[in-house]
Amino acid sequence: MKNVIGLSGLATSGKDLFFDMLSEEIKCKGFSLASALKQTLRNSILEDHNIDVFNCSPEEKKIIRPILVEYGTQKRRESEGQCWIETLSQTIDQSNLDKDTTIIITDVRYNIYKNDEASWVRNKLGGILVYIKKYKLTENGIALYTTPPNDEERRNDPLVRNAADYTVNWQHINGRSREETKAKLRPHIINFLNWREDNAGRRRKTSQQLQRGRMRKKLRKTSRKTL
Repeated sequence: MKNVIGLSGLATSGKDLFFDMLSEEIKCKGFSLASALKQTLRNSILEDHNIDVFNCSPEEKKIIRPILVEYGTQKRRESEGQCWIETLSQTIDQSNLDKDTTIIITDVRYNIYKNDEASWVRNKLGGILVYIKKYKLTENGIALYTTPPNDEERRNDPLVRNAADYTVNWQHINGRSREETKAKLRPHIINFLNWREDNAGRRRKTSQQLQRGRMRKKLRKTSRKTL
């Protein structure tokens, strides 16, 4: 069984930052469901908009996001959500990672179809799905959470959020360097890793109980046949 963590949350919620900070604490490698989509459209977007999808500013992302969403949604609809999952599965299988390396899927966004991205991470890969939400504090101390940038995320985000095993609720940090921001938010990473370790212990205990139950059932059947 692969060691897998899927990261979900609205655009700009901090999924890449969470992965960056997580990689400083554990041995892991990141994979993106959107990488193949971006590679497919890279040349056409570069030609039409002079923007590199793999190296663009937040403002440029706002320009090209509708293009990526429209094409990605079309391919998902045609394949019932499997197009980008199958592509990434092949990439992971060919990466030859050792068993101690945790696989991080950095952009889990959908949970519509039967075996969609959230289900793929949790059920097929046996992984953990983390949902990240970010807020800004007003001068009056009111938390204003990140909102969906488009209708596609507005529809799909609640479905993924409801499937999550763990939720990170962190604050947007203003006026700090990246290292200062990471230091401020690091407790969220430590809390998650502690939870993950406890959860892994419960899973091992449950698995052992199931194995013992199956053995007892098998022994009872054997005893009946002998009698």
